[in-house]
Amino acid sequence: MLKLALYSLVLLSGSANGNWEDGRNDSSHEGLGFYAMNLECNDKQSACSKCFKGRVSEGPFKVIEHVFEYTKDPYKIELNTEVVNNDVQATFIQEDPSEKFHFCIEMTEDKAVPSGGLYHGKVNLCLENDFSGLSVPAECPTPVAATRAEASANDMKPIGQQVLYCMQ
Repeated sequence: MLKLALYSLVLLSGSANGNWEDGRNDSSHEGLGFYAMNLECNDKQSACSKCFKGRVSEGPFKVIEHVFEYTKDPYKIELNTEVVNNDVQATFIQEDPSEKFHFCIEMTEDKAVPSGGLYHGKVNLCLENDFSGLSVPAECPTPVAATRAEASANDMKPIGQQVLYCMQ
């Protein structure tokens, strides 16, 4: 039996957990990568977006599709992500853009596998605008938001990506 559980937690404050670097010495986190991406904006930089597919492994979580949108007035951040045929949408609209937010959702799946055993998969997705825990690269003069996607299955090492969205 397939069971999908969604837990969401919205916090008005939070912080990023630091940059994930490709090839870090800790082999338990070798599948995690950090990327800074420039948003594509209109002439007034009042509306921006970025669409991309992130390849994180050869396994069941191999491709994560992202659509990130930012609007200046009203201040709105929207993230649409698809992981293993599950769509996740998060939208934040707030009057004060300096107000920090941190949103995470966890998806889990437990099922019996015909070849024997139990499969347990977990995906964590987070969206936030608090960069105090990140080393923001010089190529990112105006960070807008950061996302984290981390997945694991059974006893496998976690895989994922952390993306910092930037305005030029």
